[in-house]
Amino acid sequence: MNHLEAQVPVGLMLSGGIDSTLLLALWRASFPGAHIHTFTVVSREGRDSDAHYARQAAQQFESVHHEIELGPEVMADLPAWWGAQDQPQADPAAFLTARLCARASGQVKALLSGAGADETLAGYRRHWAFAQYARFPRFWRALAFVGVARLLRLPLWQKMGFAQEVARFLDKLVPSPAQTFVRFTYLHWEGEALPSFGAAPEPSDIFGFCPAT
Repeated sequence: MNHLEAQVPVGLMLSGGIDSTLLLALWRASFPGAHIHTFTVVSREGRDSDAHYARQAAQQFESVHHEIELGPEVMADLPAWWGAQDQPQADPAAFLTARLCARASGQVKALLSGAGADETLAGYRRHWAFAQYARFPRFWRALAFVGVARLLRLPLWQKMGFAQEVARFLDKLVPSPAQTFVRFTYLHWEGEALPSFGAAPEPSDIFGFCPAT
């Protein structure tokens, strides 16, 4: 909460998730009378899940909520954004964050966010999935090889959420541990085409604890 004591107006990037909502709740509890500005990126086409939860959080903790509506035209800003990066950047969230900050600058001069908690606490599903794979890689690949994923998609198992999670898990397994981890990073697994990265060398220095065969 020390970051809130600033000589310039401070706001909060609010997704409605656990991390940013917790920051908003702590802010309100620490400064009951504060004029809190929160900001959320929303899609003009309505394809976002954050906006609903962000509105709920903003209403509950009485923030002045701003929805930054973005459409396809925002892609015109992409070359300039790429040119301003210090290194190659392929995270689309960084581009959206830059657009949000540009719009929010009219109300605040600094923004807090809940970013970083997932990296620190291994909160992404990819970390859990790869940890399970790394313990028994041969066992999991054997299940994938004999077609267990196809069996789990039979009508008998269709309504069992855990069975479908296992099927999606098995679908992502390939001989390369590094490629397996990359495939686990895709959150929307169903129906998505996964990229091929060609014949890359095995990063055994990183994944040495997980044999490739």
